Amino acid sequence: MKPFFVLLLSSALFACGGGSPTTALISGDDDETDAGLFREWTETGSGFLLDLTGGALNTNLAYYLEEEDGSRCDCRLTFLGDEISGSYVLSQCSYRVGSSDADPGCNAYDHTGTYERDNNRLSICDDTQECSTYR
Repeated sequence: MKPFFVLLLSSALFACGGGSPTTALISGDDDETDAGLFREWTETGSGFLLDLTGGALNTNLAYYLEEEDGSRCDCRLTFLGDEISGSYVLSQCSYRVGSSDADPGCNAYDHTGTYERDNNRLSICDDTQECSTYR
Protein backbone atom coordinates (compact mmCIF):
# COMPACT_ATOMS: atom_id res chain seq x y z
CA MET A 1 0.00 0.00 0.00
CA LYS A 2 1.32 3.35 -0.97
CA PRO A 3 -0.08 5.13 2.12
CA PHE A 4 2.13 3.08 4.43
CA PHE A 5 5.44 4.22 2.99
CA VAL A 6 4.27 7.75 2.20
CA LEU A 7 3.07 8.02 5.77
CA LEU A 8 6.28 6.51 7.12
CA LEU A 9 8.25 9.24 5.41
CA SER A 10 6.19 12.01 6.94
CA SER A 11 5.15 10.66 10.31
CA ALA A 12 6.43 9.87 13.74
CA LEU A 13 6.72 6.22 14.69
CA PHE A 14 5.60 4.27 17.68
CA ALA A 15 6.29 5.45 21.20
CA CYS A 16 7.74 2.13 22.28
CA GLY A 17 10.99 2.20 20.35
CA GLY A 18 9.71 4.87 17.98
CA GLY A 19 11.36 7.59 16.06
CA SER A 20 10.51 10.52 13.85
CA PRO A 21 11.57 12.01 10.56
CA THR A 22 15.14 13.27 10.82
CA THR A 23 18.11 14.06 8.68
CA ALA A 24 20.16 11.09 7.49
CA LEU A 25 21.63 9.09 10.35
CA ILE A 26 23.74 6.61 8.41
CA SER A 27 26.44 5.19 10.64
CA GLY A 28 29.29 3.00 9.53
CA ASP A 29 29.40 1.07 6.27
CA ASP A 30 28.45 -2.33 4.90
CA ASP A 31 31.36 -3.95 6.75
CA GLU A 32 30.09 -2.90 10.16
CA THR A 33 29.01 -5.66 12.55
CA ASP A 34 25.57 -7.06 11.82
CA ALA A 35 23.19 -5.80 14.51
CA GLY A 36 20.05 -7.73 13.50
CA LEU A 37 16.59 -6.64 12.40
CA PHE A 38 15.36 -4.95 15.57
CA ARG A 39 17.44 -1.79 15.70
CA GLU A 40 17.33 1.72 14.24
CA TRP A 41 17.31 1.97 10.44
CA THR A 42 17.62 5.08 8.26
CA GLU A 43 15.88 5.23 4.91
CA THR A 44 18.28 5.91 2.07
CA GLY A 45 17.48 9.16 0.32
CA SER A 46 15.05 10.67 2.83
CA GLY A 47 16.94 10.08 6.07
CA PHE A 48 13.71 8.93 7.76
CA LEU A 49 14.46 7.06 11.00
CA LEU A 50 12.72 3.71 11.40
CA ASP A 51 13.31 2.56 14.95
CA LEU A 52 12.49 -1.11 15.49
CA THR A 53 14.32 -1.42 18.82
CA GLY A 54 12.29 -3.30 21.36
CA GLY A 55 10.68 -5.51 18.71
CA ALA A 56 10.83 -9.28 18.40
CA LEU A 57 9.76 -11.83 15.83
CA ASN A 58 6.15 -13.03 16.01
CA THR A 59 5.31 -10.39 18.60
CA ASN A 60 3.01 -7.38 18.31
CA LEU A 61 4.95 -4.15 18.50
CA ALA A 62 3.08 -0.98 19.47
CA TYR A 63 3.39 1.38 16.52
CA TYR A 64 1.87 4.73 15.71
CA LEU A 65 1.54 6.89 12.63
CA GLU A 66 1.02 10.62 12.88
CA GLU A 67 -0.60 12.76 10.19
CA GLU A 68 0.42 16.35 9.46
CA ASP A 69 -2.73 17.64 11.25
CA GLY A 70 -1.64 15.86 14.43
CA SER A 71 -4.09 12.98 14.18
CA ARG A 72 -2.56 9.77 15.41
CA CYS A 73 -3.23 6.20 14.35
CA ASP A 74 -2.24 3.53 16.86
CA CYS A 75 -1.39 0.18 15.24
CA ARG A 76 0.26 -3.17 15.84
CA LEU A 77 3.30 -4.16 13.78
CA THR A 78 4.31 -7.82 13.64
CA PHE A 79 7.30 -9.37 11.84
CA LEU A 80 6.85 -13.02 10.83
CA GLY A 81 9.84 -15.01 9.63
CA ASP A 82 13.40 -14.68 10.82
CA GLU A 83 16.07 -11.99 11.22
CA ILE A 84 16.87 -12.19 7.48
CA SER A 85 13.51 -12.28 5.68
CA GLY A 86 9.82 -12.76 6.08
CA SER A 87 6.60 -10.84 6.09
CA TYR A 88 5.10 -8.12 8.25
CA VAL A 89 1.57 -7.21 9.24
CA LEU A 90 0.48 -3.69 10.14
CA SER A 91 -2.91 -4.16 11.78
CA GLN A 92 -5.54 -2.86 14.16
CA CYS A 93 -4.86 0.74 13.18
CA SER A 94 -7.31 2.94 15.03
CA TYR A 95 -7.69 6.64 15.70
CA ARG A 96 -6.32 7.91 18.98
CA VAL A 97 -9.22 9.97 20.28
CA GLY A 98 -8.28 13.58 20.97
CA SER A 99 -5.18 13.66 18.78
CA SER A 100 -7.02 15.84 16.24
CA ASP A 101 -10.52 16.87 15.20
CA ALA A 102 -11.39 13.61 13.45
CA ASP A 103 -10.26 10.12 12.42
CA PRO A 104 -8.25 10.41 9.18
CA GLY A 105 -9.25 6.85 8.25
CA CYS A 106 -6.69 4.96 10.28
CA ASN A 107 -8.03 1.52 9.39
CA ALA A 108 -6.92 2.15 5.77
CA TYR A 109 -3.30 1.72 6.92
CA ASP A 110 -3.81 -1.95 7.80
CA HIS A 111 -1.82 -4.04 5.30
CA THR A 112 0.85 -6.68 4.85
CA GLY A 113 4.21 -6.81 3.12
CA THR A 114 7.63 -8.42 3.09
CA TYR A 115 11.10 -7.59 4.37
CA GLU A 116 14.60 -8.74 3.55
CA ARG A 117 17.78 -7.89 5.43
CA ASP A 118 21.26 -8.28 3.95
CA ASN A 119 23.85 -7.35 6.59
CA ASN A 120 23.24 -3.64 7.16
CA ARG A 121 20.57 -3.08 4.52
CA LEU A 122 16.86 -3.59 5.00
CA SER A 123 14.33 -3.66 2.18
CA ILE A 124 10.65 -3.39 3.07
CA CYS A 125 8.00 -3.89 0.37
CA ASP A 126 4.29 -3.42 0.88
CA ASP A 127 1.68 -5.70 -0.67
CA THR A 128 1.74 -3.67 -3.92
CA GLN A 129 5.53 -4.18 -4.13
CA GLU A 130 6.32 -0.53 -3.42
CA CYS A 131 9.64 -0.82 -1.62
CA SER A 132 11.88 1.28 0.62
CA THR A 133 15.53 0.63 1.49
CA TYR A 134 17.11 1.35 4.86
CA ARG A 135 20.68 1.27 6.20
